[in-house]
Amino acid sequence: MLEQHLYRSIDVNSWDALVRECQNLPLDEDGKEKKWIFRGQKRTHGDKFDFVTSLERAAQAFELGNKLSESETKLKREFRRRLHHYQIHLPDKEDTLELLALMQHYGAPTRLLDWTYSFYVATFFAVEEPGESYEVWALNANWFSVETVEHGTICQLKDDAEKKAKSENQDIPIARQQAVIDFLLKNPRAAVENVNPFVLNERLTIQQGVFLFPGDIDRGFEENLEADGYAARSSSNLYRFKIDTNARRKILQNLHRMNLNRATLFPGLDGFAKSLWTRLSSPETLG
Repeated sequence: MLEQHLYRSIDVNSWDALVRECQNLPLDEDGKEKKWIFRGQKRTHGDKFDFVTSLERAAQAFELGNKLSESETKLKREFRRRLHHYQIHLPDKEDTLELLALMQHYGAPTRLLDWTYSFYVATFFAVEEPGESYEVWALNANWFSVETVEHGTICQLKDDAEKKAKSENQDIPIARQQAVIDFLLKNPRAAVENVNPFVLNERLTIQQGVFLFPGDIDRGFEENLEADGYAARSSSNLYRFKIDTNARRKILQNLHRMNLNRATLFPGLDGFAKSLWTRLSSPETLG
């Protein structure tokens, strides 16, 4: 669990209160813009972590310990070797992020943690299924970045990558992002970085998805989030909205009116069929 002094926790007991708290998130601090991303999740009995990646969960299930970098390398190699059996498009060998994003999309364990730019999408994922409690987290991705922890080094890497991209007529944001990822893979650091592959799948686009990439997977995700460089302003850049369980049904009803449900977030028959579970929050809208 994250140390409580590292984030601000706010209890909300209604849809209106939840929306109001989101709208009250500060947009800047000391002249610096805040870039809010969101994650919704439910809690069940015995949860020990606020944030845990699928790779961490797999390691815990099979008692692999904390040294996950070797396991990640083997998983990426196995996935890449077999990928051509299932689809035509193969990520470039140097594009680690696109490979990890594909693995994440199809359910393989990875270091990536799913977030979204949409507060409302995050809220849906928080309350979609019954749980003992529901949470929406808001994180300022401009503060929780590798640049905060390694300012001079990362700024220089990004500048160099931008110059090279311009000279070779390549995508500049992707080149800057790739420079950070390459740095972390070669020089693991306790840090996180918000990332997205250049090639976006349909689901990632619809859900306004974004990933948080931990800089050192031999440490837990939460250890990366608790890096010393973040601590000074962590509580003003990380919020938890804890939702009263009695508000769940009303929240689902409001989200459905916004056309936010599993049918729209997961296109296809599977998504539509599963959406009927939450449609029962407003049975009068059926038929």
